[in-house]
Formats: sequence, C-alpha cells, structure tokens
Amino acid sequence: MQILLGTVGTLILPKSDPLYGVASFVGNPFLALLVAVALSFFLLAVRRGWSFKETG
Repeated sequence: MQILLGTVGTLILPKSDPLYGVASFVGNPFLALLVAVALSFFLLAVRRGWSFKETG
C-alpha cells in the first residue's frame, strides 16, 4: 500500500510540488519493506505480550 501511495503521488503531483519528494520517499521500495519488517516485528511481540527488552 505504501509503494502504491508513493507511485500515485509521484504521478499526480508536479515535480515542483514539495510533496513530490515526500511521495517519492514514501514510495521507495526499500523504505516500504523496512517499515513492514519493523511493524511486523513489533506487532508480533506485542501480540505475544513481550516487552521491548525481550524482543531486543
């Protein structure tokens, strides 16, 4: 979803718009996968009732 939003944002916004850079950054596949891994790591730990000390 994050890559899709970035792609749509870069297609709709003109390159002179300040939000174009934000959309390009958000839609970067590396960042999207990094966010997905971090979110899944956090949510799995919360679901099991682990603390941050136990997950680290």
